[in-house]
Amino acid sequence: MWSFDLGYLYPHRSFGPKPLKIYHPVDEPLDKRAVDAASGADYIFSITREILEKYRAFSVPKTFLHHGVADHFFMPSPDDRRNDRVRVGFSGNLLRNDIDRPTFLKIIKANPSVSFECWGSYTTAQSNIGGGENLETNLFIDELKHSPMLCFMGPFHPSNLPWRCRSWMFF
Repeated sequence: MWSFDLGYLYPHRSFGPKPLKIYHPVDEPLDKRAVDAASGADYIFSITREILEKYRAFSVPKTFLHHGVADHFFMPSPDDRRNDRVRVGFSGNLLRNDIDRPTFLKIIKANPSVSFECWGSYTTAQSNIGGGENLETNLFIDELKHSPMLCFMGPFHPSNLPWRCRSWMFF
């Protein structure tokens, strides 16, 4: 049994002692329930060492696995137009508390000749994976909105993203 369940909806004990139980959080566990979801797992995998650290109380093997890159990011674009302007893209949920917001803003402010495109959630209505709007998050999003060289693109299906970002530098 391989679980990505941060909501603790399907406790590992529900599957009995026989099957191997792997818990694989790929998003930041934002509350105790998400950490408790590892209870009963035989192994814990995750995509960041910081996430694995949240599960240190569990005495089972823990393994860091790199995030993968989908094949469609390596396919040639049907419309591979490029311009001379440097474009930098961010893909992810901007509501997450684990983003290094001061550095994010510093990079944008230090590069006024660069176009920044942010693909992903920046309101809770757009988000399906955690993060939330609080004063600190709202101030961060508001500052991004006032950055003249930053454009919010909103959520986007991952298979279409490569065609939009052929000349990006990722961060």
